[in-house]
Amino acid sequence: MGFGHLTRCMGIYEAFEERRKDPFFIVNGDESVKGLFKGKRYKIFDWLKQKRRLYKIIEGSDMVVVDSYLAKPDIYKNISRLTRKAVWLDDDRRINYPDGVVLNGSMGARYVLLRREFWRVPRRRIKKIPKCVIITFGGDDSRGMTSRVLNVLTRRFPRLLKKVVIGRGFRQIEFIKGASDAKTELLYYPDAAGIKRAMLDADIAISAGGQTLGELARCGVPTIAVAIAENQSVNIEGWKKAGFIEYAGRWDEDGIFGRIHSILGKFTDYDLRTKKSEAGRRSVDGRGSRRVVDYLLRGL
Repeated sequence: MGFGHLTRCMGIYEAFEERRKDPFFIVNGDESVKGLFKGKRYKIFDWLKQKRRLYKIIEGSDMVVVDSYLAKPDIYKNISRLTRKAVWLDDDRRINYPDGVVLNGSMGARYVLLRREFWRVPRRRIKKIPKCVIITFGGDDSRGMTSRVLNVLTRRFPRLLKKVVIGRGFRQIEFIKGASDAKTELLYYPDAAGIKRAMLDADIAISAGGQTLGELARCGVPTIAVAIAENQSVNIEGWKKAGFIEYAGRWDEDGIFGRIHSILGKFTDYDLRTKKSEAGRRSVDGRGSRRVVDYLLRGL
């Protein structure tokens, strides 16, 4: 249901590694996710259907962390019974959970889950005139927003350098190439270090409203956010209240691309970008994954 689930769980995984624990992933996904797990331990299978296989693997474990919008209550009950400590990631109180720790890493908390590369980030120098925009709509861009946003930028802001993140699940790369100009740079399947470099190079971001907003805030990139899923509304609202993002609207709203154009025009203002950047940096200190793991390890 989105690569953001994997990246936020990667932050937990890496914090366990730092504490010299022995984590591994069980992922309901396809071959496109393998590139995210270099050097990590993992199994890929449909654990929502192959429940017996899942239970056999986790029985007697010290801890199981579950991040799913699809798992039914019986899976949670069985996991709670089979492990010493169960942890449920939840953004919107989806179900009533059995015994365990419920973790909401949404914006505004001290528990924003970031990958290791984002734990330490240099301070940002805001340019007087913005020169570079990063466009990022997740690992698969299921709404096909990248090419359409890029088309707005190449027509209306031809002098800007456009860094376009291409995820492993993208299916419309030819449309993106068709919307590109001489100042478009396509970033194919960047790892965490690569996406961090691109964010630090960018003066403005146009992004979906999920996990990436936490990474952009940590890097202090003033951001135009677009909701591409219902479950992003709480996250977006939190970042709006923090003063970090400008919200353009839902991906399917009339006038969405006109609003993106209008906000980009506003972001030429140096003081506004400085204010947005500082708000993002204040909101995320990069220690969320470590705080979570330190809390979860108590009593084990």
